[in-house]
Amino acid sequence: MSGYLAPGTVLCDRWEVGRELGRGGYSVVYLARDRRLGSDVAVKLLVPPPAAAELARERMRREVQVVRALSHANIVPVYEFMEDGPWSFIVMEYIAGPDLQVRVRQRGRLAADQTVRLGRDLAAALAAAHRRGILHRDVKPQNVLLDPDGRFRLTDFGSAKLDGQLGVTATGTLAGTPDYMAPEVAAGRRGDARADLYALGLTLYYALAGELPDRGRPPAGGSGYRPSSVVPGVPDWLDDVVARVAATERAEAVPQVMTVRLFAEAWLAKRDTETAADDRGRIYNHILPALGHIPLTELRPPRCGSSSRRSRRRSGRATGARTARSCRPMSSSRRGRSGTCTARCA
Repeated sequence: MSGYLAPGTVLCDRWEVGRELGRGGYSVVYLARDRRLGSDVAVKLLVPPPAAAELARERMRREVQVVRALSHANIVPVYEFMEDGPWSFIVMEYIAGPDLQVRVRQRGRLAADQTVRLGRDLAAALAAAHRRGILHRDVKPQNVLLDPDGRFRLTDFGSAKLDGQLGVTATGTLAGTPDYMAPEVAAGRRGDARADLYALGLTLYYALAGELPDRGRPPAGGSGYRPSSVVPGVPDWLDDVVARVAATERAEAVPQVMTVRLFAEAWLAKRDTETAADDRGRIYNHILPALGHIPLTELRPPRCGSSSRRSRRRSGRATGARTARSCRPMSSSRRGRSGTCTARCA
């Protein structure tokens, strides 16, 4: 398929389009030059089929709203939602490195130390989102970018769900990617923060094993998928972490994302002076008992129609002073209708 925008195309008299960086779903990502600031950015161009255009546009608008409410070193920032003629697009930070899937396909699976850093960085990003009542709902290797300094960055919050607001999905559809979808979400039930953790667990499994587990043959007893079953030499404690996060019996799942981060930070801090077994003992004996349990109800967005004072204040901060600019005015028919439940609550 030929490109949608030719190199040299200038959007909104400001962003000069360069080479194509990648494609996914209903979007194409380009490297672009911000003529006003003289810096490189990434432009994510919306290219949906006509039947899905309005929903896709609303998801893109939601992505800007969500990411602007967050400011974290492991989350790729988004700057603008814009429209120019027939094109809708967002402008975001340009990350020079590949996504995790490309990295694994080109150079092979990650070593244990790299995977631990991956777990630490993604856990930190998800913890920041969950504290804001935001569920990502599409954690997967394609949405993890590796920047030149070795830091892993989470991107694409287009499927995210905000505290007190509807998820932007078509009626009867599920948010997320089936290969990384938690069992309860795949079964059509409401997902909470544990669904993001499950996807994180499968992402760590993919990084270590270079492939996904066979979900058609779940482990016995509801225990999680272990990368050591296909790759020898995975440290026992890391194998245990991945298995707990990706447990098929959801009652066995890790209760909060900070657990993963603490495991990772303990390993990175101690790996040069202690053996993996010593680390494992320290973590299980000292860190896990000290973890405070965050009630899952605090991480679960309210049902449709909820209008708590806290939700309204948070929603106002996310959307009030930072309404996306447009190159041309948008008609009222193209704006979202507030207070109307038109999407399935996932």
